[in-house]
Amino acid sequence: MNAGALDYLVKGKISPQMLERSMRYALKLGDTLEALRRLAPRDQLTGLLNRRMFDEILQEEIERSLRFDRPFSLILVDIDHFKNVNDTLGYLAGDAVLR
Repeated sequence: MNAGALDYLVKGKISPQMLERSMRYALKLGDTLEALRRLAPRDQLTGLLNRRMFDEILQEEIERSLRFDRPFSLILVDIDHFKNVNDTLGYLAGDAVLR
């Protein structure tokens, strides 16, 4: 288990029920990990890539620009006074504006 195994079965003591449980556990864990891999890089509200993914992609694009000796541009957009939307209209309205 310390080496990374998720489950173990004792040779000579394997029953159909134990094998089924172990396989069900492995399949469920695989599904859960796949869902996490899909959801982890995205913001829950907007579905956009999160800051960590932004940083990774930005670094890759900077390196590509240098490698091919091509110009690189980046545009950032900021919403001024967005706090006023939340304070005045509430968080649901703010979430709608962000979406």
